[in-house]
Amino acid sequence: MKTEQTTAPVFILFLVKLGLKDQSVANQIVKGRRVLSMMKDNDRFPHPSPSLAEFTALTDQLEEAEAAMDRSRLKTEKRNAALKLFTGAFKNLQAYVEAVANGNQSIVLSSGFELRNHNTRSLILPAPVGVKAYRNGFSGQVGLKWSPVKGKKVYSIEMADSLVSGNWVPAGYSTKAKFTVTGLTPGQLYYFRVRVINPAGLSDWSEVASGRCE
Repeated sequence: MKTEQTTAPVFILFLVKLGLKDQSVANQIVKGRRVLSMMKDNDRFPHPSPSLAEFTALTDQLEEAEAAMDRSRLKTEKRNAALKLFTGAFKNLQAYVEAVANGNQSIVLSSGFELRNHNTRSLILPAPVGVKAYRNGFSGQVGLKWSPVKGKKVYSIEMADSLVSGNWVPAGYSTKAKFTVTGLTPGQLYYFRVRVINPAGLSDWSEVASGRCE
């Protein structure tokens, strides 16, 4: 006799991931901007705590302090103080989204936050890590390098001159784990990110690296 086997349903609680651990300050700013963009005018989150206006101010403050960094003790302390306020506010927003979503995956994703314990397998390659921007001795240029991704096909590089506007533009493509961005304005601080393109699709973006043009 043929019997039908049934499997008990599995209920997964999708928890909100903070996603700031081991992230660069620039990448934390990017994450904050993404949450602000996704939660703005989002009816699912009518009363965010802190308010989006308050969190915007803290994010702006952190970016300004990061852009002003010159390795001096005073500016480092100012940046670290701004980072502490930003992180505290980001954690409060995380808790607010957690409470509103109550384990609902689509609500979490609509906030701009990531999901914790999301184990979906994919053939898409992981995002590049270890992205560094450096001066290469040539005016109008910034060098980039990162850890190679096994199985990659081509790397796509984007750049922005401000994280406030979020106006990312293509900077070029490379088949190697390095790239030189040219045609930049001397003395300007730029932000860069990298992802992998393979037959399966696009990887996530790397952490954001920042570098000042020679």
